[in-house]
Amino acid sequence: MTSLHPYSATDIRKSPINDVQKTSQLRKYSKYYVRELKSPWIEFFSSILIPGIGHWYVGKKSDALLIFLLVDPVIFFIALLLLFNFSPLAIFFIPLNIVIGERAYSHVKRYNWYVLAHNLPPPPDP
Repeated sequence: MTSLHPYSATDIRKSPINDVQKTSQLRKYSKYYVRELKSPWIEFFSSILIPGIGHWYVGKKSDALLIFLLVDPVIFFIALLLLFNFSPLAIFFIPLNIVIGERAYSHVKRYNWYVLAHNLPPPPDP
């Protein structure tokens, strides 16, 4: 009988690695695999035009915004329009932005666990 790899998709919760090590590995993978997708355009939107995501998701705003743009761009652009709309509807921008942040963060976490579960190679040293 063959034993399962510690990071196999079917047995990830039984991994001998403790939570602190998992968290540290998640950080390494997310910095490499997710941040590789960044572009100056995304950085501009996330750091200047969408400060709400930056406030809620400190240090990961570009990643969250990029993942969300890929997953559900319609709601993102509705929120962006509300940001520049000076009508009373603009008051709904902050709660809508929190919803965007929550959904984006869940996708980023799911992506990170996918990377670990499928035993992708470790990121290169800087």
